[in-house]
Amino acid sequence: MSGEPPARTAGDLGALAGADGVLVIDAGPTAGGAPSTLVDARVAPARLLREGATPWERVLEFLHS
Repeated sequence: MSGEPPARTAGDLGALAGADGVLVIDAGPTAGGAPSTLVDARVAPARLLREGATPWERVLEFLHS
C-alpha cells in the first residue's frame, strides 16, 4: 500500500491478496531491495503501474510467451 513498506511475502499483502481481480504469483519471500513490479493485466495491452525488481521488458516477454 502507498506509504507502507514494500511487501516481502504474499502474506504481507493482507486483504489486497484476496481482492477481486487481483492475481498474486507467490515465488517466496523477496530478498529485499527494490519493491515488486505492479502490472494491471485487466486491460489490453497490460499497463505498468510501478516498475520494481522485475524490469517491465521481462514482464512483457512473459505476457507474450
